[in-house]
Amino acid sequence: MTQEPTLPPAKTEAPDANVELRETVSAVFLWALGFGAALVGLSLLCNFFNLTSFAGVNLILATGIGILLFAFGTRAILRISYLVMTGAGAIAAAAFVGLMYYSLNDYVEIAIRNKALAHAQVSAGARSSFLGEHDGERYTFIVLRNELTQDDFELDITELDAQNKPLPGGEHVFSCIPSDVFKKYLGRGKTLEWQVDSGLSVLTMKEAPGVRYRDDPVACGDTGPSPRAMNGFFVGAAFAQAAPSPPPSADEIIQIFQSDSAQTRRNSRYRLSEAGLNAVAPLFAAMRTTPDSRVQVGGAVALAAYMRDNKDQAKQVEQLLQEGDYSLLVDQAASDDRALRIYANEFAVDLGSPRLIAPALAQIAALAPDAASKDDNIASLIGVVQGAAPRASPADKAAIANALRPLAGKIGPTSNPMLAALLAR
Repeated sequence: MTQEPTLPPAKTEAPDANVELRETVSAVFLWALGFGAALVGLSLLCNFFNLTSFAGVNLILATGIGILLFAFGTRAILRISYLVMTGAGAIAAAAFVGLMYYSLNDYVEIAIRNKALAHAQVSAGARSSFLGEHDGERYTFIVLRNELTQDDFELDITELDAQNKPLPGGEHVFSCIPSDVFKKYLGRGKTLEWQVDSGLSVLTMKEAPGVRYRDDPVACGDTGPSPRAMNGFFVGAAFAQAAPSPPPSADEIIQIFQSDSAQTRRNSRYRLSEAGLNAVAPLFAAMRTTPDSRVQVGGAVALAAYMRDNKDQAKQVEQLLQEGDYSLLVDQAASDDRALRIYANEFAVDLGSPRLIAPALAQIAALAPDAASKDDNIASLIGVVQGAAPRASPADKAAIANALRPLAGKIGPTSNPMLAALLAR
């Protein structure tokens, strides 16, 4: 009997280590690829919606690119003409070229048009002036991302006479235009088209038809844009601003504000508003010294900008004012010069001093016989009284009622509702 040969037991194949390694590498590659791409996408969203600072966008973008470099390893191939690059170097080169293009185009251009601009000076800026060019009926300026160090920027338009000198009362200051209106257009190579009306007092934007801005700190933005971006979503303000330099003397302020350069006047107003309490006395001294409209408007704009964000320092400001300064401020709030009136009114309302009540009531009584033509002036003064009323003494409140109740319904369409609301308190 022939014995059939027995076959050796079947061998169990051991897994190939190379196969396992490839599977592991593939999993790591896919996870790293997805996560890196997500971070790059997040950085683009942060930039588009202005969710964080430029440094924060770069940090997220750099992290995403770093993970992509790790993921691709030696897989990527980049061909540029006769140059062939492989591996992480290819990704690094592509990222470098992309970032260079992104950085070189990280600005937005804005063009403002109107025939009236042919006889006007125009200046725009935030902490410093934006680079601009005035060509007849068109003013164009360029804003770099690193110039957007504050939420608002200012546009100054000054009407000129036949000798190209600033007209008294011809300065139009748009002081509270949010930087967000053009932040999302940074780096897109797009020129934003803005229009100003023939009176140089209303600014509209082709890109946002429902948004209008007036040369008025209160009415600026009849239909406002989206809420402010969440600056510091990932990275907060990393660099503190340098301490402001001491303010100039009253004589120096007068010389600066009488400059024929709108840019010089605008930059000076900003620096003085940053000087805070130290600038209050010199500004009032300058305004007491000369009735020049540019000095009066410049001082009022600087003071209003300072008080806008420092209402808690109102009582400290009061201590720096002389008795005649309250009458001066009331005169400004009643001025026929619209720019002077609205900025003096804003400062006076934020100051809220009861010492403004008596001179304001006296001015209202003086203007009441001409109520039909002085409606805006009287309304501005009623606003000053409203701002001071919360801190008024019982005697002041009685004086307000006795002086203003006889005028109820007898002044103008703007001032009448304000008076009714004041008397109803």
